[in-house]
Amino acid sequence: MSKKLQFQGQWGNGLNTTIQCKLPIIIFEEEGNTIIYCPPLDLSGYGQNEDEAKRSWESALEIYFDYTVKKGSLANDLKKLGWQIKKSIRKRLTPPPMSLLLETNQEFRDIFDNHEYRQQHTTVGIPAIA
Repeated sequence: MSKKLQFQGQWGNGLNTTIQCKLPIIIFEEEGNTIIYCPPLDLSGYGQNEDEAKRSWESALEIYFDYTVKKGSLANDLKKLGWQIKKSIRKRLTPPPMSLLLETNQEFRDIFDNHEYRQQHTTVGIPAIA
């Protein structure tokens, strides 16, 4: 993938405020499809090529944020995924370390153990949590 994946959006509550967070994504092939998987958010997208997989992943990300913001469950969901949420403005959201994700996320461990993959980092604008 020549371009860096970047995603920002405006979600259901109309908030435009985001916290920029650099997240790892894993890109791998399975059954003829390209899959983009973001372990800290446990979200993936797929397609016949990387461009399709990127669009699918961006769509999944937008749906996830839109749903959790409208429901008011984003903070709780991120905490369940291992994120640390602090009051500090400078370092408000911290994703779980990859080592913890490998221990606790069976799907990610399976990708890590059984697939050839490459890792990139992408900047994601996460809706600010009040």
